[in-house]
Amino acid sequence: MINMFLIYINIKQIESSICRNFNEKYNCSKYKNDSEIIKSFPYIIHINSYLQYSTKTYALSNDNKYIYYMNIAYQIYIPSSIFCFKYLSKLEIRNTSFCYIDKEFQFEINNYSSSIIHLAIYDTIINYLSENIVKLNRLKTLELSNINLMSLPNSIRNLSSLNFLSLPYNKLETLPSTIKNLKYLSNINLKRNEKLSSIESLNGLKSLEILDARHCSIQHLLLHLSDLTNLYMTNNYRTDLYGIKTLGYDNNSKKYFYFDYYFIQLIPLNIFYVKNLYWLNLNYNRLDNLPMTIFNINTLSYLYIPHNNFCHGELKSIAYHFKHTNPNLKLFYLNKFQSLKPCST
Repeated sequence: MINMFLIYINIKQIESSICRNFNEKYNCSKYKNDSEIIKSFPYIIHINSYLQYSTKTYALSNDNKYIYYMNIAYQIYIPSSIFCFKYLSKLEIRNTSFCYIDKEFQFEINNYSSSIIHLAIYDTIINYLSENIVKLNRLKTLELSNINLMSLPNSIRNLSSLNFLSLPYNKLETLPSTIKNLKYLSNINLKRNEKLSSIESLNGLKSLEILDARHCSIQHLLLHLSDLTNLYMTNNYRTDLYGIKTLGYDNNSKKYFYFDYYFIQLIPLNIFYVKNLYWLNLNYNRLDNLPMTIFNINTLSYLYIPHNNFCHGELKSIAYHFKHTNPNLKLFYLNKFQSLKPCST
């Protein structure tokens, strides 16, 4: 036990020394080419390796020997020389420290601003993004997973090329209102931000097609997302679906809506106006009836309603109505372990 403690102390001392070196101002002019930058790293980076796994540290180069992709995984730290690659377009970092004392990600963008289009950081404590990350105006995908992220800067609106934003397993509580300025943002992943109670700043984001907000604490249904096709809202706190007709009204694609493990007590009549509603999951809610308009949605092909408050007679009536109005519907309404209460007279 004592030996393990001494090893831990030694590792922390090494990390402290490394971080002091990291925070010194770097000088890219001393590197003649990307090969020299690679050699400055304190660990081996395989170039164009056939073992291209996310758990391996490697890089890819083009015919001109410029590094355009790098994956750093399970290393002690990121050396400051990483900011010297001029043609790096995709960077992924996994479980590797940035050595920032204040846990704010300070991204040196002088070289990257014109090249990087994909940035992904996983399992590394950062907490905050520095304002200067928004100068990466060619960035198309930003993935920050399990980094203890607490907030996004308002200036995220300047990521004008962003189309995919993935922020799962963090500590976000809200989103900046400026996020709706991202006119190409079509896919957002907010899964497992358990303190996230409001995403109303996304209301009116016309470009949004896919939203994954499972296992959050969201209390309000989004409104006026005209291109939305896929909505994953499993395990949140909404009690009704008022406003659902404002979702996906400009998009003819099939709609996949997941509202399972909610607290929904009522489905509004205007669900009928959701264009091309194809898949609706209402499993594990508090429903005891369905609106008559739902039986006339002829595009509905999958409906899940087990584990609600329907009585036995009501479920039989629902199945009967769908059999006559939408015979091709795959209706899932009874779990073999679920006991049904009799209907009151």
